[in-house]
Amino acid sequence: MLRFRGIRGDVRVGFLEAPIVEVLNQAAIWSARYGSDVIVTSMNDHDHTSRSLHYKNLAVDLQVFKGPPPNTSPSKPALVLLDQHLRGALGLGFDVVFDSPGHYNHIHIEWDIRQRKSEPWRPTTT
Repeated sequence: MLRFRGIRGDVRVGFLEAPIVEVLNQAAIWSARYGSDVIVTSMNDHDHTSRSLHYKNLAVDLQVFKGPPPNTSPSKPALVLLDQHLRGALGLGFDVVFDSPGHYNHIHIEWDIRQRKSEPWRPTTT
């Protein structure tokens, strides 16, 4: 199940661009397969870097916790599996960032239109 629960406050869900719907769909597929909730911790909310794609509704942050709410300790093994699933399921143009500076406790996914300006987004087939 997908849960929308921000770390620093409510997750604002406004207009969902099609690529982000695909990310959420893939996260839900992973959640159903593994029986672990995927927590959407950030979309277009709180503070990000000034050029962040969060502000353009083209980025999302995800976490998987070790236990049921209110547990807030990330499950590294589950995050590794989710990261692998997303990298395999999402097509070109998606940047999946995990286990690097600033992204050790969550997965950041963005649709980087700077790389894909010439082609429209098309859903992946699974």
